Amino acid sequence: MIGKEFAQKIEFVCSDVWKPYLQLIEQHCSQALNILERFHIVAKMNKALDEVRAAEARRLGSSSSNVRRA
Repeated sequence: MIGKEFAQKIEFVCSDVWKPYLQLIEQHCSQALNILERFHIVAKMNKALDEVRAAEARRLGSSSSNVRRA
């Protein structure tokens, strides 16, 4: 561990969105600005978008004339 005094001087932290990382940062460096890693943010957004796309495709069904397939 880096020590409480040093941890309180940290201004910025860069991490991914893994919950244990976020919890440790909150516990030991709550004053620091946590910058979330872009790769993981984009990956989560792409996954959410794909889930919505798939749900809409299922909802519309294959008989819909409004759906264009690539």
